[in-house]
Amino acid sequence: IYDTDGNPRLVINKAYRKLSPMGRITPKGKDAITTLPLALIKPYLSFEQAINSDTIKEKPYILGANENTKTQTIDHILYVKGNLKRHQAYAIYHKGAPYTDPNTGEELASRASYVGMARAFRTGDAANGEPASVRVESVKREIKQGDFLLPAMEGQMLPVYFEMHRPEQPMQGQVIASPREMKEFSTMDVVVLNLGSEQQVKVGHVLDIERQSPKVIDSARGPRYTEDSSRLEKLVSATSELFGSETDEDSVTWKMPAEKVGEMIIFKVYDKVSYALITKNQHPIRIGDLAVIH
Repeated sequence: IYDTDGNPRLVINKAYRKLSPMGRITPKGKDAITTLPLALIKPYLSFEQAINSDTIKEKPYILGANENTKTQTIDHILYVKGNLKRHQAYAIYHKGAPYTDPNTGEELASRASYVGMARAFRTGDAANGEPASVRVESVKREIKQGDFLLPAMEGQMLPVYFEMHRPEQPMQGQVIASPREMKEFSTMDVVVLNLGSEQQVKVGHVLDIERQSPKVIDSARGPRYTEDSSRLEKLVSATSELFGSETDEDSVTWKMPAEKVGEMIIFKVYDKVSYALITKNQHPIRIGDLAVIH
C-alpha cells in the first residue's frame, strides 16, 4: 500500500490472523489406558517369582556353608546339592507360602523371594555325593539351608516396553494375595491374581476391579444382609441356592451385582497366577475382589 506521495506503507491486514504454537487438552475417554511406571514394578520383576512347587523340588538347593552361622554374608561359601556351571551366576530364592485358589483350594504356585546372588566355582557331582560350591556375591535377605538356586537372569528380564490393552475375550479371576502380605491395597500397590497364561492372560492386559455387593435375604421380617439374618433364614437361603429354587415363598435371597472399584495392569504372568499393579481405585482394594473383563 502506498500513501498520497507514492511512498510505501506497512499496514496490518485484518483478514489474516497470527497463529502461535499452543497446547491442546483432550479429555480421556473412560477406556483410556494408563501408562505403566516401570520403576514401581521393577522390584517385583527382579525379586519376586511364582513357581510351581514340583518345579522347585527339581532345582539345586543349599545344603550348608563353610561356617556354621545362621546368616550367610558376602564371600561366604555355600555348598549346593545339584550340578552347576562353573563361573555361572545364580540367584538364590526362598520358598514362601503357596498361592491357593479361594474357590477350589488348588495350590496354584509357591511364592519365591529373592535373597541373594552367588557364583559357582565347583560344578559338583550329585550322583556321587559331591556338592557344588558357590561364593556369595550379594545378600538381600537371610540365606537359609534349603533355599534353591536359579540361573541369575531366569525370570528377571525387564521388558523394553509394555503394550497395554484390554483382553479380547471375557475373563474373571480374583485378588488372592499380595507380595507385601497386606489385606487392603490402593493405587500403585501390587497384587496377585488367580489368573495366568492358562486363562489367556498376557502381560499388558488391563482389567477392571469389581467388588461383589452383599446378598440380602428378604423375608417376613423385612430385608436384611445375610450376616444379620437368623440361622433359619440362612439355612433357607443356602438350601435355595443348592437346589436352585425357593423353598420358602416368604423368604427370597437377592444376589446383588458387582460394582467397579478400580483398574489394574498385568505385568508378570505365570501358568496359573499373575502379578498386577493397581492403577485406579475408588475404594480400598481387598483380597477377594474380582479382576474381570466382561
